[in-house]
Amino acid sequence: MIVNPQLFNYRLIIGSLIVTVAAITTVSFFSYKSLETERAFLESENQLIRKELDQALIQYDEVKGINNELKLQIENSEQVFQFRLDSVTSLPAEEIVQATNSPRISSILKRNSYLQGLTDSLREENTDLAISNQQLESNLANSQTTNATLSKELIRVREMKNLPSLAMINSLEVTPYRESAGKKTLSIKASSANVFEICLTLANDTFNSNLDGDLFIQILDPNNNVVADKGAMTFGNASLIYSGKYNLNNLSDGNHVCLDITTDKNDRPLKKGAYKVNVFHNDTMLENTTIVLN
Repeated sequence: MIVNPQLFNYRLIIGSLIVTVAAITTVSFFSYKSLETERAFLESENQLIRKELDQALIQYDEVKGINNELKLQIENSEQVFQFRLDSVTSLPAEEIVQATNSPRISSILKRNSYLQGLTDSLREENTDLAISNQQLESNLANSQTTNATLSKELIRVREMKNLPSLAMINSLEVTPYRESAGKKTLSIKASSANVFEICLTLANDTFNSNLDGDLFIQILDPNNNVVADKGAMTFGNASLIYSGKYNLNNLSDGNHVCLDITTDKNDRPLKKGAYKVNVFHNDTMLENTTIVLN
């Protein structure tokens, strides 16, 4: 039996590409799930820190109110103490000696002793409250620092969510061809390939039937230059240089899209190396893959 080695090589290459695309799709899916879990965890931690901050602020306000009340009591006690002391010291020495054992003097002395003890107790309690206040301020500062760190981490995860989303693409295949006289021949040689066939399948009819706009294909050569430059689309402050596009209004019932992108003359011959193919829905990346030309 005669075996055509070229046909065997093509089948081997196509099989390898299918396995590679399947592996990349699986890894991307689990990466996306991991990012979703991490984002949910960070948002939960952020909400918990916010609640703790609110409670710390409430405790801080309560301690501050108690502190002000104690200061007022100390000031009143000192005024009463001073008034009693002035009352005693204003008496003549003879009257003090004669009235030492009188009920009025005894009452004043007991009252002064009580007020002195109360003042000392209030001062000690005020000192403890000041220490507690400092601890609360320190905890509040630490919580704010932790919250800021969590916020940065949450922003990082949200930025990472801008990675390709598998929610809209089931498969993406890129095949290089050499086109001549209207006939396409499979070729992975950079010197001869001049057409990239892009085929993809959207996830499901129900989800994608609500889509509108365009799918944009962007092909980057090994130097990150856009191949088959068709111009740029502007989305807000961002612009996208694309190699080809497909209007979703033309989407078939099977959600399968295939289009050929022919390289420009100034792109040929193509450079050897890895070519990255990105698929966008308007300005949102849906999927990407890589193909190597020898």
